Amino acid sequence: DKDTFYFKGEVIEGVDIESVEFLAEWFFKDKNSVYFYGLKIEDADPESFVRIDNTRYSKDNKYIFWNGDCIKEADLETFEVLSYHVAKDKNNTYFARRIINYIDPETVEVLDEYNSDLIKDKKKVYYRLKPIRGIDMATFKYLGYNYMKDKKKVYYNNKVIKGADAETFEYHPSRYSRDARDKNGYYY
Repeated sequence: DKDTFYFKGEVIEGVDIESVEFLAEWFFKDKNSVYFYGLKIEDADPESFVRIDNTRYSKDNKYIFWNGDCIKEADLETFEVLSYHVAKDKNNTYFARRIINYIDPETVEVLDEYNSDLIKDKKKVYYRLKPIRGIDMATFKYLGYNYMKDKKKVYYNNKVIKGADAETFEYHPSRYSRDARDKNGYYY
C-alpha cells in the first residue's frame, strides 16, 4: 500500500516515504532517521549521514559507524578507511568496529586492497589479526595474493612454504591464478 514502507518484505514503522533515500543495499535514510537493514541507527544524523567509500563504514557530522553501530571512540577528523574492514584514526586501528590496540595506527597498511586478512605495521605482519612469527621486517616484501617473503623464507597467508627459495621466488599474477615459482618449482 502507498503509505507503508517495506524493507526486504518487512514493514518498517515510522519511515517518511516521501523522503526515503537508499545509500546502499543495506542503508537507507529519510528526513528523520537512518536505517541499517531496517533497524533505526541511534545517534545518526540523517542530514549529514553518508557511506564512506564503498564499505560498511559510514559517518555523520558527529560519529563514525560500522554496520550501523556507532564507534564513539573514533576521531571523526582523522578517520581513514584502508579497506572494507580496516580503518584508522590518529589514536587507533579498527577492524570493523573493534579497536585493535596492538597495531600501530601511524604505520598500519593493508597489504591487499581486496583482502583484509594481511595487515602490517612497523613492527609486525598480521594474518587475520594474529602476528606472523619469524618474519624479518627489514627485508619483508609483499608479493601479492597472500604471498610474501623475507631474505630467508617464503610465506603464504601465515605459513612458511617449505622448500621455497626466497631469493628466486616470484609471484606471477593472472586473472584466474595464484601461480608462483622459484628455482625449485611451481606453487599454487
